[in-house]
Amino acid sequence: MMPSLKVRILANKTIKEIADELGISKDKARYRAGKLPRNFTYQKNGITCLRNNGYKKILEEVSGT
Repeated sequence: MMPSLKVRILANKTIKEIADELGISKDKARYRAGKLPRNFTYQKNGITCLRNNGYKKILEEVSGT
């Protein structure tokens, strides 16, 4: 019997995807992403993407928790 492996799937998202999911403007999502530490975001083909920790931080700020 194989041991179960816990796999963590990273849901890296673009600014637009985050804005659409949270119901905020792209400008607001971009502003909040710009305030995050650099290791929370990265550039892919000129598009700003957020790692899970960045997404969670913006979600906390928007929801007020």
